[in-house]
Amino acid sequence: MGESKRRKDQMGALYGNPDKEYLIPGLPITKEQSRYWYKFTVTGTWICIGVIALIWVVVNFGHYMKWWGAQ
Repeated sequence: MGESKRRKDQMGALYGNPDKEYLIPGLPITKEQSRYWYKFTVTGTWICIGVIALIWVVVNFGHYMKWWGAQ
């Protein structure tokens, strides 16, 4: 029980709320913020993959329809 009390005294208002704790001690990024950036990065990656696939389809369709002046 002594360790629990010491940890509670040390953390103060953050005790019992793991999402507000820092991910790495000394680095001012909380677990909640790291989850947000992970989700943002994954979503952005899928959007970029979709855009690249769409560009690939347009370029190949344009080549097939001879839009680019290819003979």
